[in-house]
Amino acid sequence: MKKTLLIALLMMVSAILFAGPFGMEFGWSLEELEASGVYTWEPTRQGSVTSYWASPTKPHSQLSLYIIFIDDEYGLFDIRSVADASYSESQIRTLYNTLKSQLSSVYGDPEEYDEIDWLSGLTGSGNFIRSLFHGDRILNSTWYLDSTEYDDA
Repeated sequence: MKKTLLIALLMMVSAILFAGPFGMEFGWSLEELEASGVYTWEPTRQGSVTSYWASPTKPHSQLSLYIIFIDDEYGLFDIRSVADASYSESQIRTLYNTLKSQLSSVYGDPEEYDEIDWLSGLTGSGNFIRSLFHGDRILNSTWYLDSTEYDDA
């Protein structure tokens, strides 16, 4: 029986991200996102930032869920995607590397972060998916955009 896993993948992007690949642009307000056809639900507010589950206008075929973060002053600044799948470890790694390569070809090299809790017992071969699922591993690539490109906006 296939077990469906929610795995946080790539797109854990933060700070100043240009998010064009999913039909969303850096700095857009919720109203602009919705006007472009992005559907959002379940808002959660923390300080000046509201996060939403979102359905983008240009989703990636292997990513099923998106979480977007919108700052009151700066607009959209963070997109996180989730794959709802029962992929093998090699398929997950391939998907991650493919997405990273696609984004890198547009936005340059990312800042990489791959951290695992060595005390979790999930550090061995074959535990890549399990360690992500249980939160014992954080794997993320972040692309930053030069904010001076938006100084006149």
